[in-house]
Amino acid sequence: KEDATTAIMAMSKNKEFFVDLMMAFELELEVPSEDDNPYFDGLVTFCSFVCFGFVPLLGYVVLYSIDLGDDKATVLFIIACCLTALMLFVLGALKTMFTIQKWYAGGLEILFFGAMTAAVAYLIGLLVEEITGFSEGNDCRRM
Repeated sequence: KEDATTAIMAMSKNKEFFVDLMMAFELELEVPSEDDNPYFDGLVTFCSFVCFGFVPLLGYVVLYSIDLGDDKATVLFIIACCLTALMLFVLGALKTMFTIQKWYAGGLEILFFGAMTAAVAYLIGLLVEEITGFSEGNDCRRM
C-alpha cells in the first residue's frame, strides 16, 4: 500500500501525465494526440455518412420506375434493407484497416450493431404509430 501511495504521489506531480493515465486506464478513453484535427475527423465522418447512407437509397432511385408488381413498396424496402446490411458490413470491414481486428469480424460487428440500432428505431416508430394512431393511410394535417 505504501508503494502504491508513493507511485500515485509521484505521478500526480505531473498533472498532464496523470490525467492521460487516468483517461487511458480508468476511463478507457484514447488520449487525443496533438496531430488530431477534429474538423478533418468531422469531414471524414460526414463524407462516410453521405456515401454509405446514399447506397441504400439507390434501390428507390434506380428501380422506382420499374414494375415490381403489386407490392412494390415492400420490394423496394427489402432491397434497401439488403443494401444497408451490405454497406454496414463494408464499413466494418474498412474500419479494420485501422485496427487489429480481422476484416470479417469488423464487418460482422458493425452489421450486428447497425441492425440492432435499425430494429430499435423501427420498433420505436411502431410504438409511436400505435400511441398516436397515425399510420400510412392517416394524414396528420386533418387533425
